[in-house]
Parts: sequence; C-alpha cells; structure tokens
Amino acid sequence: MIGLIVASKACPLFTIVAEDETAQRPGKPVERFVRFRAMPVDSSALFGGAYGDLTVELGSKKSSAPVRVTYHWVNDVFQRCGVGTRLYHAAAKFSCEQYSAPLASDKLRSASSHGFWIKQVAKGRAECAKPARRLTQSERREIATDSVAYGRGNCDHYQLKSCPVPETLAGKRRR
Repeated sequence: MIGLIVASKACPLFTIVAEDETAQRPGKPVERFVRFRAMPVDSSALFGGAYGDLTVELGSKKSSAPVRVTYHWVNDVFQRCGVGTRLYHAAAKFSCEQYSAPLASDKLRSASSHGFWIKQVAKGRAECAKPARRLTQSERREIATDSVAYGRGNCDHYQLKSCPVPETLAGKRRR
C-alpha cells in the first residue's frame, strides 16, 4: 500500500518587523513599547495583515526585568508554524542587544504565552524569576477557565536565563 502524506496546512514564509511605540496615560510617565510583527514575505499572499504580534514594554535599564512581554497573539490559521516562537526570539534578541538583559514574561499571561515559558523552562533556557503567592481554590478555578490570568504555573513571572539568546528558541518537534 502506498501512503499519501498531505500537510494539513501550509506554513507561509514570514519576516519579523519591529516598530517603536509610545503611550502616555494621564499623570503617568511616557511608556515605551516595541511591537514585533510576523509579516508575509510575499506581498501577494492571500492572507492580509500580520500573522502574529508580540509587544514588549521597555522599563528602566536598572530594573531586574527591563524588557517584558505584555502582549502576544498568533492568528489561528498560523498556529503550529513557529510564528510565536520566532516573535519571542526576536524580542529576546532585542532585549539582550539593547538592554543586556534577558527577556521576561509579564505577570498576566494567556495559556499560549504560559505554554511558551513552560517549554523554555523544560529546555533549561528560562526560569521562574519570582514565585507567585499561594492561590486560593477559587482563584485556581478561575485561572483554569480564564483566557488570561495572573500567576499561571505558580510563577509571578518567568525570565530567560541568559544573554545572548541561542540561535533559536524552538526545539525539535516530536513526530
């Protein structure tokens, strides 16, 4: 019997673009952000717009975590194509080159963002920089059902262990 292997979806070529942004809330100092976007290489791509988006907030260089991820999104169509991992890699590289500090997560993480950090901990590239306070039973139930929650995985925030970052943050996929 001859088998036919068909990919369930095509993963397109994309490039990572970085854009500086600022924001100011009344009575607060100006905040600086860098948005990393996964954009199609081919301008005639059928899908318009970004494949994914990751925003980091830039704090004081004296801070223990001067660059932290505040927003992460990958279009459902391009899940499992390495878009999110490449966005995190670009942000980590920026953090090391511009701030000489490893990239950190935010306290507020989605399940997919938390998944990235857990994988990096398992690969020995990241660590829990600050354990979360002990959650109540009702808070644990809420985290299980919320799309975004504080202190997922009993960790206030994660941080990559060192600079410079490796060539890739991806690992070998299990087949």
